[in-house]
Amino acid sequence: MFWRMAGLSTASPVETIMDKENFTLEELLDEDEIIQECKALNSRLINLYDLSNLAYLSLAFIFTRMYLRLF
Repeated sequence: MFWRMAGLSTASPVETIMDKENFTLEELLDEDEIIQECKALNSRLINLYDLSNLAYLSLAFIFTRMYLRLF
């Protein structure tokens, strides 16, 4: 991708969150761009999700949010 090589790209919000020293899973999952970053195969994000505990916490977070929106 030319724009990445030329240094004209801007950091994604997901990358900005992961660059922080201490970020929470909730903060990461609340980001609107999280699905696009997964589809783009963001290697940092994928490596983060390789940990089975994080996958479980992600699902729990999503289902809790869905449940709370019902009531």
